[in-house]
Amino acid sequence: MTPTAHRLPAILLTALPCLAAGCGPSLPPTAAVHGRVLLDGRPAAGVSVEFVQQGAARHAGGLTDTAGNFSLTTFAPGDGALLGEHRVTIFQPAMPPPDLADAPFPTADLAEQAEAGESCIPAVYSDSQTTPLGATVVDGENHFDFRLSSEAENSPRQ
Repeated sequence: MTPTAHRLPAILLTALPCLAAGCGPSLPPTAAVHGRVLLDGRPAAGVSVEFVQQGAARHAGGLTDTAGNFSLTTFAPGDGALLGEHRVTIFQPAMPPPDLADAPFPTADLAEQAEAGESCIPAVYSDSQTTPLGATVVDGENHFDFRLSSEAENSPRQ
């Protein structure tokens, strides 16, 4: 055996606990976030919800289902959002997800408007600088409901 071959078991025994414990750069803590988006009192299906934290390298995001429900992902599916204060943006993706194509209002309207290059979600909600929406994510489960108005003005938050 070569000198390196003698050291291999010792190296493996030293490295295995570190690998099993997840050594390396650790990710910042997240907490589960879910909720619902309503537009004029009706479920907003197929819209994107993002939690934007000042200075964070990653934002949390998710899409609403046919009932307007969402759950967020930052690093791994369903892990939620980073702890702390967030600006919340809600916008219509260029095209709604295919599984929502036959959903009732407002998804059908969203699909038609997306094809026409329009959005029924007012622009004020789509920009982290103008959105009036915010959320504080704490350790544990977090639930947020967002009630949007199609009459919202595109003005800076107060």
